[in-house]
Amino acid sequence: MGHPFGILINFASILFNGIFDRYPGVRIGFMEAGAGWLPFAMERFSGSYASHIMDDPRGELRRLRRGEKVGDYIRRQIDEDRIYVGMEGDELTLAYAIKLVSNKPFIYSSDFPHEVSNEHLQGGDWGIAREWRPERSGQGSDLARER
Repeated sequence: MGHPFGILINFASILFNGIFDRYPGVRIGFMEAGAGWLPFAMERFSGSYASHIMDDPRGELRRLRRGEKVGDYIRRQIDEDRIYVGMEGDELTLAYAIKLVSNKPFIYSSDFPHEVSNEHLQGGDWGIAREWRPERSGQGSDLARER
């Protein structure tokens, strides 16, 4: 559960502290948390921004354009190729996230065999391989040594 929550906190800090505005060329990837945190963040940030008055006497925090909502601001950063989100292909919330912001920010996780086991592969979910053996790929694991 840790990665999505940590990313939510960091994304809020980056967003509301004006990092995208202060550094116009910055591009940030949020990896290892899937895609589901992004719709949640957009919903929560929009509600919080509308209901809380920010105390910003020096004008350093993010100010939205006239008529712009937090979701619009996030979509604009995505359209400008400034936000990337790592995801897995079988995520339950992926279709909704794509509907919400388009497929543009999503990067497929390709660090196989990250959190994948032979049993998972053979279970029919992926159909990738009959049996993957870490010792053949040069990526040893404790599981392979136990066999």
